[in-house]
Amino acid sequence: MSTLLYRALVVLFILSVSPTPFAHHFAAAAQLQETAITISIRSTPTAALESEIKLNTAQIKQLMKNVKEEEGTAPTSLTDAYVTIEHNDHSEHYRLDFANHFWKISEKKCLILSNSAVAQMKKYVEALRKKHYGRMLPWKDIKTMLPLKSTFTVTDLETGLSFRVQRRAGSDHADVQPLTTEDTKIMKQIYNNKWSWNRKAVIIQKGNEMLAASMNGMPHGGDGIPENGFSGHFCIHFLGSSTHRSVHTDLLHQFMVHKAAGEQKQYISTASPYMLAHLFIESLNLQDAELLRQVSDGLPTETLESIINDMDNIKATRVQQKYAPETNDVEDNLLQEITLPVALQYKGKRTKNVTFRFVFARESLQSPWLARDFSQ
Repeated sequence: MSTLLYRALVVLFILSVSPTPFAHHFAAAAQLQETAITISIRSTPTAALESEIKLNTAQIKQLMKNVKEEEGTAPTSLTDAYVTIEHNDHSEHYRLDFANHFWKISEKKCLILSNSAVAQMKKYVEALRKKHYGRMLPWKDIKTMLPLKSTFTVTDLETGLSFRVQRRAGSDHADVQPLTTEDTKIMKQIYNNKWSWNRKAVIIQKGNEMLAASMNGMPHGGDGIPENGFSGHFCIHFLGSSTHRSVHTDLLHQFMVHKAAGEQKQYISTASPYMLAHLFIESLNLQDAELLRQVSDGLPTETLESIINDMDNIKATRVQQKYAPETNDVEDNLLQEITLPVALQYKGKRTKNVTFRFVFARESLQSPWLARDFSQ
């Protein structure tokens, strides 16, 4: 057991057992006041945008009472909630699993909370998520909330950077433009100073409304705001919106909308094997290890870690078979094999055409699909 955790547990034990001399009790309380616990929400482990709360002494005592430490293999799928425990000049960092227990991934250790503490953690986390993420509303409602020529703020869920835009057009989604050259500069900074079609989860703020959305970062089409340093417009998608050239929703845009609402886990748990396979390939293209872990839940650890280690060498991946909802697998089966033709380019090498093969399985017709095998 770590020194920091040991000290915290000793202090909490002293405060929860039979009466102690006043001097000893005061000393224990003083030590407890030196222990700080912060709970935070981030969309990914590396996200700069963060919402947090710091617990007071009474809350810490309630949360950590009767806590137990266990060792084991960390689950492949963890939540967006993080816990930092600080005592004097030491700090330890944990991540919550879906049972609201604390995982210290680097040491494969888990803090098991009491049932009452788990219930309390749920309240803290739910309150933080409501503050951190946007509301997910259908595009038909958004169109009236964000009429043409209206202005609003876009905040990137990863970097936390914000900029102002105006909606100029768009019937199937919002076509918008940065308001000023400074707004354009911030937007380009979000994309590492290179314009890109990559989708990003964003929060749209209009007045007191916080809305879940997805944007791309490529200037294209008509221009309507002169001297803003942005030639054309870019697209923002919401729940159920579609692209210019299709009546269908865009898979990755819809995933990012759910991510901006804090519901990516639910989205993935209801996804078909065909959707999961496409998202797997998109995660390689985005260099998004977190998304890869989520859509690959069920793969052997060695296989998954090998793919993640190889991800840095990949420059681009593109499925050579466009995703469309009507090709979704809806058969009443428990095992599904998917093969997709993929254009794969490693850094410093030519693009080559390969075939990705996936095997997915589920325990029942109501269970989520899990990855069982992958090869190329």
